[in-house]
Amino acid sequence: MTETPSYRVWALPGIPEVRPGDDLVKLLATAATADGTPGLADGDVLVVTSKIVSKAEGRVVEAVDREAAIDAETVRVVARRGTLRIVENRLGLVMAAAGVDASNTPSGTVLLLPEDPDASARALRAGLREALGVDVGVLITDTAGRPWRSGLTDMTIGAAGVRVLDDLRGGTDTHGNPLNVTVVATADELAAAGDLVKGKAGGLPVAVVRGLPHVVDEAAEDARALVRGAESDMFRLGTSEAVREALSLRRTVREFTDDPVDPGAVRRAVAAALTAPAPHHTTPWRFVLLESAESRTRLLDAMRDAWIADLRRDGRSEASIARRVRRGDVLRNAPYLAVPCLVMDGSHDYPDARRAAAEREMFVVATGAGVQNFLVALAGERLGSAWVSSTMFCRDVVREVLSLPEEWDPMGAVAIGRAAGAPRERGGAGAGRVRRGAVGVPRPRPFSPSYLPQLPLGVPPGGAPSFSRGCAPRPRSAAAPRWAGGAAPTPRRGLRPLHPTSGAPPWPPFGATPRTPQPRSARLSSNAGRAEIARPDLKSSPGRTMQPGRAPSARPALEDSARRALQGARGAAPMRAPRERSPEQGSRGRSPRRGAGAEPRPPRGARTLGPTARSAGPARPAPRGGGTGAQPLRKR
Repeated sequence: MTETPSYRVWALPGIPEVRPGDDLVKLLATAATADGTPGLADGDVLVVTSKIVSKAEGRVVEAVDREAAIDAETVRVVARRGTLRIVENRLGLVMAAAGVDASNTPSGTVLLLPEDPDASARALRAGLREALGVDVGVLITDTAGRPWRSGLTDMTIGAAGVRVLDDLRGGTDTHGNPLNVTVVATADELAAAGDLVKGKAGGLPVAVVRGLPHVVDEAAEDARALVRGAESDMFRLGTSEAVREALSLRRTVREFTDDPVDPGAVRRAVAAALTAPAPHHTTPWRFVLLESAESRTRLLDAMRDAWIADLRRDGRSEASIARRVRRGDVLRNAPYLAVPCLVMDGSHDYPDARRAAAEREMFVVATGAGVQNFLVALAGERLGSAWVSSTMFCRDVVREVLSLPEEWDPMGAVAIGRAAGAPRERGGAGAGRVRRGAVGVPRPRPFSPSYLPQLPLGVPPGGAPSFSRGCAPRPRSAAAPRWAGGAAPTPRRGLRPLHPTSGAPPWPPFGATPRTPQPRSARLSSNAGRAEIARPDLKSSPGRTMQPGRAPSARPALEDSARRALQGARGAAPMRAPRERSPEQGSRGRSPRRGAGAEPRPPRGARTLGPTARSAGPARPAPRGGGTGAQPLRKR
């Protein structure tokens, strides 16, 4: 008759309170050989709580130093909720508070985990063999919570002479099915069995398991084999921590392996791009996926020829052209390409160039947010990427080669693949790991697979690209103006922008030729004479200025700021307040000249309140620092 598998487990009584420096082997041997106990035999497994090991090793600290002790034991924060921290400690264990515990220890003290639990287990096993002549396994355990499960259980943190893992891969089950991933955590099962008889408050820190001699093995590996490595850990971070980590995980990769890219991973990244913020509830992104080598080569060859023609027209030497063309190797060597495109579907129509340009810039910014989401999602799929702007310089060529609609504007190309090596550390201030909590999380938008009516997308024979459109926004009127890249928008009447060129926006609109920048001193000097000055409203509250028809805003006196900027640019002496004028001179007298420049005046049509204002009532005294331009009203 076949014997039914079974084992026996009991707690070991008679162990006194352990203090720093106690001989733990002697205490265990005495308790195991006491009258009325079964003793110890070859093949037994001793399950020892880590607390008595920590006490014997003197791993006791004052409770006031608990947070400092947690910091010292922490390698990385996995999750944080209020004051609770789930961290990875220096032993590689993911535990609450790094395993620093205030239970079963005298009041006012906390316990750290043993310095090296595996070494402690080996010392106990060797000491018991010498003292009692028995070959036993030793496990050192601690209590911890588990993901997805409520409640606590004991797990093994140190082991000696015990097969901590039972690898069944390569075998079959009772039905003949192959076992491909089954690895049993035997040591943790023994730890949990021992905890059933030890308890948490009974003063029984050691249990003995008998009847499983096959788990005792002299050559068994230690408990570190139970710690899952980072490369195979699918749940390495908490939810919010994973979001922040994903932002820093995205790195520009310029060298890729030849491993194929999973098209499904790219499509999931496209779905993530659709959650980026966008104007007017649109999705102004289209992603062209180049999944065949033929389609990638055809596009890159056409772009190269166009780039070479442009450089030759610029008068570049052939050596210089060759160097610049080689920069495109990052795209040519990638096993997968995606071309993000901007579309203006759903944009608003404006009759003037200024607002039309602002509308387009808004869509450009949204496209950048969508591409950022795309890159971050690729990093989450363990795919490297490099966003290269080259398609923006030859949009007509890209549209022709890929047969794209005229209204699709390519916004660079993204090389995608497995990174050939670890990325370099980020340079500059704050290089390396991102500080926890330093990265904001973009506002989520509702997402449903219905947003992607054309996903998954196949690639037809011949290497034609596939298109990922996202949801269909409302159509854009054909009569809507588009920025031609020439004339600058007209500024609002009554205001002059802070820019060296009067009447031009602070930045050139999308597609316009950028102006030659001026030196800082010249820019400040030019700006000082044309500072923007708001028109004060007599009905506004003191300390405020406001535009006609607009809500008041607490703006500084820009004329004073401009004067100070002019002073700093020219190194002039501190300016004096304007000299007093007699009533006979009137309020339209000019201010005296100072240095090489005239004092700034408000633009035509601006009304000022102050010593030169033509308003009822006595004149206000000149503000400190001088100035006859518009000043905000101030409480007296």
